[in-house]
Amino acid sequence: MTSQRFYILNCDGIHPIAKINNPVIKNTLLPWTSGEKINTTGEQPIVYQIDASELDCSDEELEDQDLKGYQADDFNIPNLWTYLNPPLICKKLTDIITSFEHVNIELFEAEVINSKSGTCHNDYFAFNLLQIAEDEVARQLQREVNQRTIRVHSELYPVFYLYADGPLIVNEAVKYAIEKAQIDGVYFELTSDYGS
Repeated sequence: MTSQRFYILNCDGIHPIAKINNPVIKNTLLPWTSGEKINTTGEQPIVYQIDASELDCSDEELEDQDLKGYQADDFNIPNLWTYLNPPLICKKLTDIITSFEHVNIELFEAEVINSKSGTCHNDYFAFNLLQIAEDEVARQLQREVNQRTIRVHSELYPVFYLYADGPLIVNEAVKYAIEKAQIDGVYFELTSDYGS
């Protein structure tokens, strides 16, 4: 085993950030962040809807929300949304992550539709990551989070969940590849700094 740093992969949107509703998917075991294979017979693409109803507010409310002058198609979709069910990831970020060996991920074609303008974005995937840290790795990373230590020993996975429904973790090689691609809104937090 070699010693390497691990990072929590986060992504913020660029203002104005789209509000996206979870899609309705029939016959699907939930949640999508359990590390288990998803058994879905639903048709693809999975359709997400942008809720741009905030633009229907009064001028004063739009001013307060810093939305005055924006149109429906001005809303930005973050390149990674792990809080959605299923989580959503852009194609460019997907290409980087899946270029690494030992990444076990299910991808489902997705569309993000702006319900106000009718614009459809189809360069996204719904995803299900089938990798959760093995018990010892999870325990060590959790100790790192709690005790603010710097490194953890593992070369098992380049991308994984720390635990079911937990933060998305990447190793240094994945971090550097994503940084090189300059994907908007993506940032990293050392697991040792998580929650501090």
